[in-house]
Amino acid sequence: MADAPRLLGQHCQRCHGLEVIQRREHSRLGWYWTVQRMRWLHGAELEPEARAAIVGHLAARDAAGWGLRLSEAARLLGPPLGLLAVVVFTLLWKRKVSDVRDR
Repeated sequence: MADAPRLLGQHCQRCHGLEVIQRREHSRLGWYWTVQRMRWLHGAELEPEARAAIVGHLAARDAAGWGLRLSEAARLLGPPLGLLAVVVFTLLWKRKVSDVRDR
């Protein structure tokens, strides 16, 4: 993952300024699908190793933000719905992350 910043500059900054990438926050799954969308719709050429490094780098950078947003959403929904939302999100996230890792 040490090459991830270089790969980010080499591949992503061809079309985006760094500020565009820094403004976005996604989970690992969100970054995975963002990179896939760039490949499918915009022709971004990335080797699987480069994709994994970039997704891992961006997801690690954003990891704290997701927990904070989830806790804020749970607080706004109130105790019963908030707890249910956290449980459902956690179960779905774990399932999706394991699916992405298996590819």
